[in-house]
Amino acid sequence: MKWLKERFARPQNEANVLGAEGNVSMPDEDQLEVATFGAGCFWCLDAVARRIPGIYSSVTGYAGGAGPAPTYYDIHYSAASGSKFIEGVQLKFDPSQIAYDEILDLFFQSHDPTTPNQDGANVGPEYHSTIYYHGESQRMAASMAARQLSVKLGKPVITSILPFTTFYDAEPEHQNFYSENQRNPYCRIVIIPKLRKLGLE
Repeated sequence: MKWLKERFARPQNEANVLGAEGNVSMPDEDQLEVATFGAGCFWCLDAVARRIPGIYSSVTGYAGGAGPAPTYYDIHYSAASGSKFIEGVQLKFDPSQIAYDEILDLFFQSHDPTTPNQDGANVGPEYHSTIYYHGESQRMAASMAARQLSVKLGKPVITSILPFTTFYDAEPEHQNFYSENQRNPYCRIVIIPKLRKLGLE
């Protein structure tokens, strides 16, 4: 985590940080790559990603499932919860500014990848730790990062590493949730400590 705090801790270069308002100037699309993750609660990883230079888009949504676009209610409370969608975050990043390996480090540090179907007090398959790879290079990097972390921790990393298939944007109220709802008890009890641990708040 030392490298992360040294490189990304505030103050940051506001010219290339997505930030709370999401109004950073976007490079040409052909300069950007896509990364898709499930790190438990999607509000948390979104809050982390918006504070990292080189990440130009962070969208919360529902990833990896089958069937039509679900709603938040569907995946948590209805029969559609069996459709295997998880809470996910899809990022667009400039690899000349931040490497995919560094984003993997952020992903693993933002949640506990050793507990299946759980993120703190949030329990259920929709919170399972998952990396959806876009291409062979991402698959290889994710597999290596998971193996190395498992050795370092001395216990299995249960993160699923799967080919990307599906991502549906979540409802507007779930986008940039932390910055829009900092007085929310979940933000104060869960997200702020995570950001502080990573040196991002």
